[in-house]
Amino acid sequence: MTILAAIAFVLAQGEPSLESRVATYSAQLADESTRDRARDRLVHFGRPGLALLEKSVIDSASIASIRQEVAFNETLGAAYGPPHLFNFDGNEESLGVLLSRLEIAASMPFQKNSLDLSQKLTLKMEDASFWEALDEICKKASIWYYPATEPLYLNGGVASQKPRVYYGPLMIVLDRVIHQRRITFSAIESDFTIRLLLVWEKSVAPLGATGRYRLAQATEDSGASLIPAAARQQPAGRSAMLVRNPGQGVDLAGLLMPSAKAKSLARVEGTLELEFPARIDEVRFELPAEGFSTPREKSIEGAKVELKSFGPPAAWGATLEASIRFDDPREAAEFRIGMSDVEFIVPGDVKRSGWIGTAKLEKDVYSFSAHWRNGGRAEMPKEVRFRIPRGGVIKNVPFCFKDVDLK
Repeated sequence: MTILAAIAFVLAQGEPSLESRVATYSAQLADESTRDRARDRLVHFGRPGLALLEKSVIDSASIASIRQEVAFNETLGAAYGPPHLFNFDGNEESLGVLLSRLEIAASMPFQKNSLDLSQKLTLKMEDASFWEALDEICKKASIWYYPATEPLYLNGGVASQKPRVYYGPLMIVLDRVIHQRRITFSAIESDFTIRLLLVWEKSVAPLGATGRYRLAQATEDSGASLIPAAARQQPAGRSAMLVRNPGQGVDLAGLLMPSAKAKSLARVEGTLELEFPARIDEVRFELPAEGFSTPREKSIEGAKVELKSFGPPAAWGATLEASIRFDDPREAAEFRIGMSDVEFIVPGDVKRSGWIGTAKLEKDVYSFSAHWRNGGRAEMPKEVRFRIPRGGVIKNVPFCFKDVDLK
């Protein structure tokens, strides 16, 4: 059986009904060990799941909270959506089939380095998100990857041991803890920083983290709190980089230093702000196979999008140059392009993302280049589509890490 045939067979298998899944997760809300994941799934089942949940006999406050979040998520439109979910029944599969299944379903390309794709693995998981499934595969196959790259580079070795929490299509990694001591003439000042890394599936298009967060708890294993009485004011604003990356770090800074006897962080719980566009405008340009150098322009509300050139075609692909002139200088200053915002359409209406090369902002004009890579195929795209994110809406993303080793 070929890899593609095996994937088609797996995808054709029946999955539990939504009604049975809602019933399972609503029962798990009563157990602290399963509550967070159960609530996450119920939220991301959306309106269909909510209609079934409201028939269940559970706490009215829980239903009200889930209802509010479902309604809020709907306001984010195409910029946010449910996670891709995967089910594994414990049957033996090759590593190549498992990875390809994730790649195809979530459109998340992998760069596989020094991997034995023929090795057999067994996974048993239900409603696993993309990141949960990938991490489990990496643990079993001894694969290391850094989650904030596109494509994701999978390397043979030892799987990362950094603590992770999953929330819908998002994953938050506790990347590191940082001890800082400042020696002055009169005192030695100390503080403690927890660095988080936030990443998301390719189907999600946030503008990025604002840098603001709220800590509900941060305790060491003795029970002592690391949150100071007077919290430091947190910075806010877009990244200085002019291109949106597929992940972003957030520092929980200014915490009290754990005691010398502390061996772990008992609990780090809170929310961080992730900004999404209030709307996304789409602009399309046709692309002749031979390329062109005559600028083309289209207008949208409050901006003009110019396609300056495309080509000339090369063995590896072609380069596209474009710019956006905003009427409002503040919008120009805040705008950031992301790789998911540039989409090339090839014959057969197959969509492929463009790799962003350079970006600059000069005199309220945002200019950027995007590279079309043909992957060794003799083809050129027939169309390019730009997604222009506008405005901003804040979504608070929850996280909770438990028993984190301080070594």
